[in-house]
Amino acid sequence: MWRVCTFEERVILAAKAGRQSAINYLLTQWEQPKNRLVTAVARQYGLSEQDAADARQEAVFWLLDAIRKYRFDGPRQRREYRLKAFLRRKLNRDMSNFVRTLRRRVRFETECRRSNRTRCVEVAGRSLRRGTGFDPTAQCEYNDLQVVLRQKLQTFGEDFPQLLTILESGGSTREAGGMLCLTDYAVRVRLQRIEREVARLLK
Repeated sequence: MWRVCTFEERVILAAKAGRQSAINYLLTQWEQPKNRLVTAVARQYGLSEQDAADARQEAVFWLLDAIRKYRFDGPRQRREYRLKAFLRRKLNRDMSNFVRTLRRRVRFETECRRSNRTRCVEVAGRSLRRGTGFDPTAQCEYNDLQVVLRQKLQTFGEDFPQLLTILESGGSTREAGGMLCLTDYAVRVRLQRIEREVARLLK
């Protein structure tokens, strides 16, 4: 008497035979569970609909990679449960990696935008000091920004506005450290804090 093969048995036969129909069967059977799991994790991390859709597309490759890595040898008892649990763990792990990669990319793009804006302020400052390239409105805005920035830096310590003045006048960080009796590390720390404050003011 013939009996219907379980999900596990069909996948095992498919994997051993290497038939495309087996892979198609796996993808078909796990299409909805895959989408539900990925969508749930995407909501948990607060991803947009577009990012969730991208993750669902990527999950097809995650399933194929899971079936490639799964060990089909060993006792048959409870194997079906182990395979399904393995697939779920694999999807969860790959989804977490997807989110981390996405967030790293967002942070990188944000830092790039902030860095570019910071460099724009530096270029604007040099042009303003030369009296070229900006209209009176832009000059007033830059002057206001300088006043606010220096007032804020004054609350960090006297050496912060002094460091900014030295660097704006063309001095190097090493020269600034020598003039302010600061180590190279202390100069870098203060410079990073100044850059963060500039980025905050430009938001």
